[in-house]
Amino acid sequence: MTGELIFKPCRECGAPRLAGRILEWKSDGTIVSHVGKSNRVVILDSRIYNTVFDNAEKSLGFAVWEIAFDTTRNVTKSVIDELPARFPGLRPLVSMGVMHRTVVGFLKIYSRIAGHSAPELVEYKAGKYAVARIRNPIDIEIVAGTMLGSLEALNGVPCIHKIEKESENQFLVRVEPLDNGAGRSDLTRVEFPAILPGNIFYERCRRCGVPRNLSARLEWDHEEGTILELLTGTRFCMVSYTIKTVLGELAGRYGETAYDFLVEAQRILTIEHVKSRGDTLRPESSYDDILRICRNYMDDWSLFGYGNPVLFKIEGDSMEAVVENPFDIHLLAGTLLGLYDALFDRKRAINWYVPKDGVVSYAIEPV
Repeated sequence: MTGELIFKPCRECGAPRLAGRILEWKSDGTIVSHVGKSNRVVILDSRIYNTVFDNAEKSLGFAVWEIAFDTTRNVTKSVIDELPARFPGLRPLVSMGVMHRTVVGFLKIYSRIAGHSAPELVEYKAGKYAVARIRNPIDIEIVAGTMLGSLEALNGVPCIHKIEKESENQFLVRVEPLDNGAGRSDLTRVEFPAILPGNIFYERCRRCGVPRNLSARLEWDHEEGTILELLTGTRFCMVSYTIKTVLGELAGRYGETAYDFLVEAQRILTIEHVKSRGDTLRPESSYDDILRICRNYMDDWSLFGYGNPVLFKIEGDSMEAVVENPFDIHLLAGTLLGLYDALFDRKRAINWYVPKDGVVSYAIEPV
């Protein structure tokens, strides 16, 4: 078990103290990693990976999970490759093996803070192999891809992995370099768009820096490697650009409709989430009730890294929203559709356009 002191909760707000050091909640509606300032993350229902990729693979008859695994590996590898450039003091430590121990330790910590799993290193020999026991993964392929990417970055050669299922929620993953040094080439490098300034104010914990509204909503369990929303009991996790990059690969093969898998997955999960919060309409509900539910739900968007909602209005059965710095346009489209569908039981259509870089405008109307 990773040392308990590392995960000691903040004495003021109860969030892991490391969460406020690894992650930064910005006033522009984004959450970024302190390791790689351009690496945005968003907090989502942990079932999002399976919901998107399983449906895409079933519909397309294509090995979508293979792309998802390689994308996860690529994203992890790119972050670790940038460490010496961002922190020049690490360069001389690479050859001394200190970099290896630093990265391996960081991954164990980050996986728990991000709610991805509870990993434990079983065996590790620098440059040769690593064996880890993974408990409670959001998905074992996603977690194994992160492990593979980190070892490839450290060793400078392609690696292979093997997964052994020990029980329903526990796996043994072994990663080692390929003997012939050949392997699948990296996917297209992830690009992070420029961010527009914002003026969102968070009341933050003075000790760890985590927004107090977030620490009051979420419960981190480092022993289990999970993040739970207290209100609904839903398991959440932190997601980077893996899903968007995978769908970009699919769009290159099948067209822009590939992004519909994300829209639909987020719509389904949002409907369930809204209803589990108790945010449903009754026959006596007024226009003000509808507006309150929607605005309360959208207030969380910046807190969870979706972006900065700068305009929202409802006129009759129509809904409009403008969001700056969207984490992903299709993710937000699915969120708005889910919110609408949870409140109104009728057919609808959603449209959006991008008036300028970093801004998206949505409109939902009944049909």
